[in-house]
Amino acid sequence: MAETLTEPKKHLALDTDWRAAAGMAVLFVICALLGGRRLFEIVRGVKPEITVTWDSSILLCACVSGFISRMERCLRTASLIMALSVGSKILLHVLKATVETQLANAALLRVLYVMLWTGGCTGVFWWFRSKVRYV
Repeated sequence: MAETLTEPKKHLALDTDWRAAAGMAVLFVICALLGGRRLFEIVRGVKPEITVTWDSSILLCACVSGFISRMERCLRTASLIMALSVGSKILLHVLKATVETQLANAALLRVLYVMLWTGGCTGVFWWFRSKVRYV
């Protein structure tokens, strides 16, 4: 009678702790929801918001400080993109640009945000891919 050799089944394992994995999973969900919302607004043709409020300047300062800090390159790039988007919105408001110009800027920023959130989802996916191994 011939013996059959069976290999043990392989299982997936994460090379990180559960808190980091849970945090990255939550980050993936947040990026996916925000990107999906912006994409839905583009597809449905919802009028973009052009108002500048007091928290716009706080967000601009936070993004600039995030760009100046010693973070990873991809996070610095995301901070720069956010700073440019908020800065352009504030600049157009201060220069009293026409509503059509502000709407065109807001529409362009909406597409930029979709790309930013998609990049966040991709980054989280690649992080998980680097942490998964077969045992």
